[in-house]
Amino acid sequence: MTYINPTKVAMPRLEKACCMVVVFFVSCIYCSNIFASCDARIQNVSLMSSGIQNQYDVFTTSPFGLVQFYEAKVNFSDPSEDCTLSLMISTIESGYQLLRQGGNTLIFTPYLQTPGSFIQNKHWFAEVSPQQSIFRFQLRFPAQQFGSEGDYSNHLLVQLIPNSEQSATVLDERNQLISARIQPVARISFYGLSQRLYPLELGNLKTGKKLNIDPNLFIRSTTGYEISFRSDNQGKLRHQSQQERWDIDYVFSVADNVIDFTVTGNQLVVNAPQKHNGQRIPMAIRIGETENRPGGLYEDEIHIDISASGLGSF
Repeated sequence: MTYINPTKVAMPRLEKACCMVVVFFVSCIYCSNIFASCDARIQNVSLMSSGIQNQYDVFTTSPFGLVQFYEAKVNFSDPSEDCTLSLMISTIESGYQLLRQGGNTLIFTPYLQTPGSFIQNKHWFAEVSPQQSIFRFQLRFPAQQFGSEGDYSNHLLVQLIPNSEQSATVLDERNQLISARIQPVARISFYGLSQRLYPLELGNLKTGKKLNIDPNLFIRSTTGYEISFRSDNQGKLRHQSQQERWDIDYVFSVADNVIDFTVTGNQLVVNAPQKHNGQRIPMAIRIGETENRPGGLYEDEIHIDISASGLGSF
């Protein structure tokens, strides 16, 4: 029979257990020292400048309707320490867009200004240190976006992390509101034309002659609007002699609504904003009695004004 010393059997197991404890303990001290040497917090995330009153211009001819300049600043407890961390920024609502109640959106493109920063999986990364503690970026809103008037917003989640490979470890974070506004504005023109004065040739005048006016009115508005009409001769074609006794009446209609030029402030009211591609509004004119009128040139001038909460005119 062989006698086995129980002490010798137990010792190797005990030595392995001690070894594992020591390795684990040293590893924890190492991690603790890394974070202890980087005592930092996100100081602020600020909108430094933007377009006029942070408004998006739906009628701009520039590449962007609005550009916003932001900076995120990190405060390090020891400005002299050798320490590098990363900022990670993403939108809380999905996508690069601001949202308005009702479903309208404003799309933007992030532009990172700090050297070495990059975008990965819709997250923006930038290294920060006591020597370079500010991360600057822009939100650029491309032109030709058309939406209803109002406030558009989203939030940025700004997180301080060890580095881009350790994004699950968050040392500090801030939630930053980002927003822009579309003002109540309206624009009117003749469809397909750039000029603001259109000479309409009526041809030979005959009683009851009707013409559908081409081009149509073309409206783009971010809100409900009013169109008002005014005639120099109160809805009459005046002979070249300028004698009122030779006036010829006419009926002017817009979207099948007869405009009474004898009434001050005659208006066509539309209570809803238009779509991105605008709205074409037909116009027509019908000539009144032409009997016993002298030959010659007859004319009138119609002035058309549009307003959206008092803004915009033609």
